[in-house]
Amino acid sequence: MAGIDPVERLTDLWLYLQYAGSPRTLRDIANDLPGYQSYEGRPDTLRKTFQRDVEALAAEGIIVRTVVDRSTADARYEIDDEASYLPELTLDPGEETILSWAASSLHDSDATGHHALDKLGFAAVATRGLPALLPLADLPIVPVLGTLHTAIATRQWISFTYHDRDRLIAPGGLVFRGGYWYLVGWRAGERDWRTFRVDRIQGDVTYDEEAPEDAAWPLLEASSLQALVPRGRGFGADVAGQHALVEVDAIEAPRVTDELPPGSLRETRDDGSILVEIGVTQWPAFRGWLLELGQHARLLQPAELVTEMVAWLDATIEVQGTHLGNGAAPEGAAQGQAAQDQAAQDQAAQDQAAQDQAAQAQAAPDGVAGRSVPKRRSAERKERPSKVARLHRLFAVLAYLAGQCQEGQQEVSVPIAELSRRFDMEPDALVSELEMAACCGLPPYTGDQLIDLIVDADTVTLERPQVLLGVLARPRRLSRLEAFGILVALEALATENPSLEGDIHSLLGKLRGALDGAVPNRADPVLPTVDLGAPPLASALAGAVSERAQVVIEYHSVSQDSMTTRQVEPVAIFQRRGRWYLDAWCHLAGDWRRFRVDHIRSVERAGESIPEERLLAWSARSSAGRRASPAASLVPGDPPFVAGPDVAMVQISVPGNLAWLLDELGWAVVEASEGRVVLELPVGGRAWLERLLLVLGPDVQVLSAPEDLREAGAVAARRLLESY
Repeated sequence: MAGIDPVERLTDLWLYLQYAGSPRTLRDIANDLPGYQSYEGRPDTLRKTFQRDVEALAAEGIIVRTVVDRSTADARYEIDDEASYLPELTLDPGEETILSWAASSLHDSDATGHHALDKLGFAAVATRGLPALLPLADLPIVPVLGTLHTAIATRQWISFTYHDRDRLIAPGGLVFRGGYWYLVGWRAGERDWRTFRVDRIQGDVTYDEEAPEDAAWPLLEASSLQALVPRGRGFGADVAGQHALVEVDAIEAPRVTDELPPGSLRETRDDGSILVEIGVTQWPAFRGWLLELGQHARLLQPAELVTEMVAWLDATIEVQGTHLGNGAAPEGAAQGQAAQDQAAQDQAAQDQAAQDQAAQAQAAPDGVAGRSVPKRRSAERKERPSKVARLHRLFAVLAYLAGQCQEGQQEVSVPIAELSRRFDMEPDALVSELEMAACCGLPPYTGDQLIDLIVDADTVTLERPQVLLGVLARPRRLSRLEAFGILVALEALATENPSLEGDIHSLLGKLRGALDGAVPNRADPVLPTVDLGAPPLASALAGAVSERAQVVIEYHSVSQDSMTTRQVEPVAIFQRRGRWYLDAWCHLAGDWRRFRVDHIRSVERAGESIPEERLLAWSARSSAGRRASPAASLVPGDPPFVAGPDVAMVQISVPGNLAWLLDELGWAVVEASEGRVVLELPVGGRAWLERLLLVLGPDVQVLSAPEDLREAGAVAARRLLESY
């Protein structure tokens, strides 16, 4: 049986050790389980395969313990029930719904919250009847967060490298804001608080066993914790450094007022324009923010920063206006602000736009310094999930089936279509996994010792569910990261829905056992702070989505730099990478459109409901989009801009350290060599391209574009210079 499916072998191993009654040797396992019999005569290969399978089960929360037989010195193996399973949870239906609702409403890069739900024994449930106040949000949950949260809960000093310097920190809290996770920590020796962006931590975080001499653990109130985390990208009204005076016109004034910290506004004029004062700590970050506003903002003071801005615009004109179509790196790229050292450029690039933090967990490949550059792949190519991912999904499906059985019930049937929707699997793939599971069980694998699954064209039936009910329906221990995912989901739900705060804290009390399993010896419950930063109109739009009401919006289109009034049918509102978006059917365009919520200036109810056929079309479109190319449909997981058939395609060349553009917008890589990356991007409007080229300045080359767009950056820079 050399060709046995590895997930079948893993499932057999789990059932065998779970029901063995006593620890088993590797020799017993190899003799009794078909998946290991092919390794007879190859003991080293057998042991390595078994060890990998033990690690795969551990990733799913099933811990295999080694017991040494004193009489024979043989190693024997058994399932460690205490480490693998939780005491029975006693959540009422309302608490189950809140837990499921929270995790289902937050999307993270690798579905950590959903994995935690599966282990706790709860699948996503319908939330009809609950207030739709928490829109969908996308939070990056990277592996180091679990370690940081454990250190905070257990009050343990940690060491890590940040900006190439070793740090010894007493961690005080984690805050999510503006698309990023921040760690606030007390620095040993210097006795002050510092804020670190988690995605910029280099390498691993390690626990430090010996605390420094001045290690009295500092205390930090939640309000103080949030005050230490920046709201802007490297600037704020209350920070030390230069203070810049900026004039913003009436079109962008509402967005800037909402975005900047309190106290930034200095004057509001009769025409709707404003004057704001901004503390500048990182010139590249501030410059990028200002240039994103295009001609709608002008830097007035101080004179030295105005000089820097003029130099940047001059260099942009020189490079983008005279080196078009040249594949070589432009000589002018070394002039002006582009001549800043590499570290400053890296800082600026990351600060100029929200990024997908999941990419930060990957190792940097050859050819591009410090960032991952994915290779172009065919949209039709589908990667087979890993055996760990398949095992998790199979266990989740089986646990759901087992959980549907009432006491004394001999069988339960569930439509395949329902399982397919619930677990986001293609029906054919689901049927294939269930047919494989039907072959799993206990030696000697007679009919009465197999998982009794019957799969037909439309339904799957579990008969005699006692084999599964004994263990699979029991909640399993959470990993550090899964526990963190649940905390994040519940904290975000409580933040957005204050009326549920009491219920959520009661629920957390009941989940204490689950969280203690992932965070041993915790001093007290420590919740991450989640600031989703919803714009003022987000609540009104979320209400329209919930009530299926059409609205009339006044919208500033960045792609065209124009104000329009549109009647739209809103179907989804969500946050991604620190920005909020609304997906809606637009009557003006006659098609689906994605709107930046902070560019919506007003919202009024149109007095009409969204037609049922439109909602059905959206549901079908979203379901298809999750299983096909993201460019095929608008779904919350899509890039912020989804290219249509009429967009212009432009190729640009940027330094490798600016490859964050890939993370932000999912553009295609044409090639990567000699420290530069060639990107192909869809352009929906000239104004959007102008702002991008202004921000990138002399660091970008336009290699190919329609004639009317070839000098868009240089033209925009010349126009902007006139205001200086």
